[in-house]
Amino acid sequence: MSLSLPWSQRTPIGVDIAGRTIKAVQCAVKRGAPPRMIACVQASRPGQPARSPLPSAEDAALIAGIIERGGFEGAGVILGIPRDLTMSAALELPPRSSGAPLEQIARLELARANRADPSAFEMALWEVPPPLRAGDGTHAIAVGLLPVHVEPLLDALECLGLEVLALDCRAPALHRAAAPLLARDGLTCLVDANWDGLSVIVSLRDCIVVERFVESVGWAGVCSNAERRAGLGPDALAGVLTRVAACEESLSPRMRTVLGEYVDSVVPEVARSVSYATHRYPETPIRRVLVTGDGWAAPGLFERLGASLSAPAQPLLLSHVATLPRVGHTQSPDVSCAVALGLALHGSRALMRSAA
Repeated sequence: MSLSLPWSQRTPIGVDIAGRTIKAVQCAVKRGAPPRMIACVQASRPGQPARSPLPSAEDAALIAGIIERGGFEGAGVILGIPRDLTMSAALELPPRSSGAPLEQIARLELARANRADPSAFEMALWEVPPPLRAGDGTHAIAVGLLPVHVEPLLDALECLGLEVLALDCRAPALHRAAAPLLARDGLTCLVDANWDGLSVIVSLRDCIVVERFVESVGWAGVCSNAERRAGLGPDALAGVLTRVAACEESLSPRMRTVLGEYVDSVVPEVARSVSYATHRYPETPIRRVLVTGDGWAAPGLFERLGASLSAPAQPLLLSHVATLPRVGHTQSPDVSCAVALGLALHGSRALMRSAA
């Protein structure tokens, strides 16, 4: 006789290193149930740079300390790569039936678009559904990473006893975390309002069909303006937004202006990406908008996005895609931990519950 033990499989530790914080998440999974988060820790990176520094040995020490003290199990890590360290391109390649070397052609096209040496980077490639009235070519998105950007971090993590099992990009990690909430009969827009910039990801069922990064629209700029114009650093601003959301505090006129300017810059960029997607897939409407990242709580963001896109906009609440840890057992995960959750689920075959 054999017994099936619940929650016997632990995921690797998903580590999202982007902006001014490092976030780490680990889950327990079993078939037929949402993942259960067993550990979640956030820690600030030293300093408050306007732009994220390249991942470094200093980051490795911080990651190792988080894992040692945060209730995590094992030493296997799935490492998320900051978006601005990667290069990407949407490509139209020859038909797969032609026998053409699609991966080689994609590598050359990605190198040409980014003025890079084709042999100097690692590349991932995935096919996307062809747009309406497309020919018989293969439509795909290619993403490349220069190893020189991450090798110092990988070496330092190995010296500290951690094993990086895979490198993953933020877009597929976020898409993986949001899987139970993705619309099945239309497009879903994922908005990552991150420290370094705005990432807009449009998904058609289970496939990313558009990914766009807008460097000029970053939460770092909001924090800089908040400190200069209202004397609020990033942590203080986060506290204010938490209290505002709980109706415990009102925004000052200066902060309403700063945050209003941010929302004014986010909405048209998201609309531009969604417009491109709906032009390619005109018979597939936008059904849902999910927001995560540092700037997710900017007042008015959901209302403005919903009105602009004619689709409901909401935060990507982790309680809708996973069972959260007990209060006091670990840090309480917030919306901005969605990428780390998706990293932890890299390669997992757990069947998560569908959205209500």
